[in-house]
Amino acid sequence: MKKSKCTYMFTFILSCMLMIVMNVTTAKTFDKGEIKFKRDSHSGTVSGSVVRGDSDQYSLMAGAGQWMEVKISSLENNAVFQLSIYSYGTGEDVQLEDAKDGDDAKRWYGRLPTPGYSKDGKQNAVNIVIGGTRGNTSYDLTVTIKNQGESAEPTKGLVEQWIVTASGVRVRSAPNTSADVVAKLNFGTIVEQLGKTAKPARVGKTKAHWYHIRLPDGEKGWVFGSLIASLAASENVKTFRDIARQRLENQKLKIGELTDLFSFLTRVNEEVDKTIEIVAELKLMRLQTLQRVIEVVGWGWEKSPYKAWLKTQEKLGNIYYFDSAGAWFVDPNKYWVLSKQYRSLPIGDKIAWQAANLEIRRSECEGYLPCWVSVTNLRSGQYLALYPNGKHVNEAFGDAVSWISPSMDIINGGAVYNGVGNDKEEQKEFMKALRELCQILTPVSHPKKGFVRKEIDKMFKQLGSSDKCSGL
Repeated sequence: MKKSKCTYMFTFILSCMLMIVMNVTTAKTFDKGEIKFKRDSHSGTVSGSVVRGDSDQYSLMAGAGQWMEVKISSLENNAVFQLSIYSYGTGEDVQLEDAKDGDDAKRWYGRLPTPGYSKDGKQNAVNIVIGGTRGNTSYDLTVTIKNQGESAEPTKGLVEQWIVTASGVRVRSAPNTSADVVAKLNFGTIVEQLGKTAKPARVGKTKAHWYHIRLPDGEKGWVFGSLIASLAASENVKTFRDIARQRLENQKLKIGELTDLFSFLTRVNEEVDKTIEIVAELKLMRLQTLQRVIEVVGWGWEKSPYKAWLKTQEKLGNIYYFDSAGAWFVDPNKYWVLSKQYRSLPIGDKIAWQAANLEIRRSECEGYLPCWVSVTNLRSGQYLALYPNGKHVNEAFGDAVSWISPSMDIINGGAVYNGVGNDKEEQKEFMKALRELCQILTPVSHPKKGFVRKEIDKMFKQLGSSDKCSGL
């Protein structure tokens, strides 16, 4: 009996191994031949498709010291390539940096080895292997080569854009920290990459290449690689979102760095106009950055070097100053308008809830109940009106009706609660706020909604009104 079980187990394991081997051996590499350029052309494009697990291989001859750019595009952004040069000396393929197996390269730009890897040392036999990161893929592959004698830098068509990811980034005359500073760049400045050092260097605890760049004004210099990020034209909005998000998550940013980030987000929001989640997040981060600036400035804003900056934002209607509180506030309407604009997207709920929790201080009402209810309607009440079944409906509902029990005790006792009692005008103002609240609660699903309505009905009756919350 034991022998039979072992036999079965051995057969099962052997079958699994055969299946694995079969899966591995079915992957194929198809030789697509040499990429050829048209006469007087510096580039060539090939198109094809590969099924999952398979790959296509292309080859070309390129001179030692030439600049080469390889780019691949695909509908689902899942095509990648590997680059290698055949070494006649060792008989092996030498993979190129940043386009090795596992790098999932979609663009490569660099100078080919000098001397070349061919027998005469003047040529390089380049191999390009294309595959997919997931599923099947169709692709367009473009290879561009520039002769050594034409330029040590790529032409305009070969230039890659990068974006600065810190504030006050120093651009130096040479690739080292001892070189002269030729310029300083703000966060979000877009530059052109002209090349990079052959080997990475270490600055502090960070290891990266130095990049040769061209500034917007045409000035050239070198910048350390950890301070910039590649900016692909097809994914620029995503890159904007990612670097801004990472920046905003840094709780140690100084006010200058925050205003720098705010300027970048303001510019980006004017340039992009798409109803997508990423753009909505960019606009939200702009408001969040403005809120951070206000918090960092604090009480001493009048003596701050950013006083003029705050006044400018006030003129633009982004912030307002409340004398009683002695502080600046972001205009809540900026959040509410944004939330309504993206109401069809999940982020709309997030924006509205942040608006509901802004510092519109109910303490400013100084216990005056009509004011208290009105302000609450503008906060959590407005959230409920926009998202009656939103993620934060329970919290918003609790906040919207939190004042009811203590106020009822006072009204039923016949006492005057800061004007709600015998003053007809103030009773009228209070009942107006109650009607607004009743309308807000109508579409909301909450187990305590019935109880709240009944309590409000008691308030109407006590104040001599025939209104019914359930009928509004």
